[in-house]
Amino acid sequence: MLIRKALRLSFHVIFICLLRGFNLGLLQIWCMQEKWFDTVIISDLHLGSEVSRAGDALEFLQAVHFKRLILLGDIFADLNFSRLTKEHWKFLGHIRKLSNPKHEVEVVWVEAITTTG
Repeated sequence: MLIRKALRLSFHVIFICLLRGFNLGLLQIWCMQEKWFDTVIISDLHLGSEVSRAGDALEFLQAVHFKRLILLGDIFADLNFSRLTKEHWKFLGHIRKLSNPKHEVEVVWVEAITTTG
């Protein structure tokens, strides 16, 4: 209930950490009730890794409407694109389509800040 109230403020923002065990199915059911959001944020997708949930992310993006998508850090596991699966390429293809001005969706990529020791 508290989350629903917070999201009804001036910005509808959904933050998804796909590798943090968040129940994407419940989020989708809840979002379908809302239908439309100003901003959707996807973080830590790790495309190119075996644990990436690109299919779930794509399904979610296709199920809701929004005007801004923020891809926040660690979208790729690394820059070895030979590790990307067909599912990963489908996700990237959908992002490319969303980036087309006719869709009127702003796509923002935010680079991860990683530390090396």
